[in-house]
Amino acid sequence: MNRLCLLQGACALAGAALIGLTLAGQARSAPRSSHVSSATIDAALRQTWSAAKVTPLERCDDATFLRRARLDLTGSLPAPAEVEAFLADSQPGKRGRLVERLLHEPRRARHLARWTSEFLLGALEDTPEVRPFLASFRAWLEEAFQQDRSWAAIAARLVAVEGTTNEDPSLLYAVRYGRAGNEDLAGAVAKHFLGLSLECARCHDHPFSAWKQADFQALAAVFVRARLRPLRPGVLRLSEAPLGEHRYQTPAGESRAAQPRYPGERSPPSSDRAVAPRSESSPLFGTTRTSRRAAFARWLSGPQNPYLARNLVNLTWERFFGAPLVEDGVDAAPDSPHAALLNQLAAEVEASGFSLRALERAITGSLAYQRAS
Repeated sequence: MNRLCLLQGACALAGAALIGLTLAGQARSAPRSSHVSSATIDAALRQTWSAAKVTPLERCDDATFLRRARLDLTGSLPAPAEVEAFLADSQPGKRGRLVERLLHEPRRARHLARWTSEFLLGALEDTPEVRPFLASFRAWLEEAFQQDRSWAAIAARLVAVEGTTNEDPSLLYAVRYGRAGNEDLAGAVAKHFLGLSLECARCHDHPFSAWKQADFQALAAVFVRARLRPLRPGVLRLSEAPLGEHRYQTPAGESRAAQPRYPGERSPPSSDRAVAPRSESSPLFGTTRTSRRAAFARWLSGPQNPYLARNLVNLTWERFFGAPLVEDGVDAAPDSPHAALLNQLAAEVEASGFSLRALERAITGSLAYQRAS
């Protein structure tokens, strides 16, 4: 039984550079006052295993841990000299010291940037005009990860950035999906940053989902004013138009206007007015006459958004264990297996300032990760 099977079996048995200084300050980039804890993971899984009468395997040996951690964190195997030195080290805490060293290696940032770019962009065969910018996009991500920039700030920038592709590599994400229209961009943002399958409700209400067509189209209205145009050969410009509304067709053939709204939000809370000005002519909090995407980015990276941290935890867990912590997604019911652990880790991730390094440190330091397989 490998460590993935052990965790899945327990689940089954239990049954249970920013948009500018404004966005930089609002993208949950406050001083990091706490960390993500391995103990949180161990305590929750220990309780699950006990309730399910599952006996976990013993800890893996040092050679296995070294190989596992280096592959997962840097995408490379340890050199023979590193293996010999690690096995010869008899000092306590050597696994933690190894992880800390790997977390700060440039190879870790490079490996994570490659994984993230593939997750965010997918195949680019159908978008030849953006492929030349892939290397600079990965380099931008690599620098961000090496500096441990907030994932909330990175997400905000990717969603709302404006400019030209030859000057700002972070434009690649919005260009990749925005070139096909605001609905494609809305579906991608919901999937990648919120962990929500709103795309299933793009054309009709999905019979097995709480998300409806109106929810998807309300998010699409956020991106309707994004304008992409060629500036000169090989260079594209992305900007936000001051006007533009989104209309969609119901399954019955009726044409409807979509008012912009954030996922899960029915109306903006009154406290939002203290965060940013609101246009009286628009139901979308934070919208100005020129930037709905910037308003959405403030919500995406702000404390009102319940999905970003949970999705980051779920994605990172899957990257290390081969399956997400909660199979049902970030909006799973509270009684879903490991939903409580997902929420606990998400809260700690927010408190850490959305530090990917802190989250990876907690996962690799947990007994769950260090079990034999």
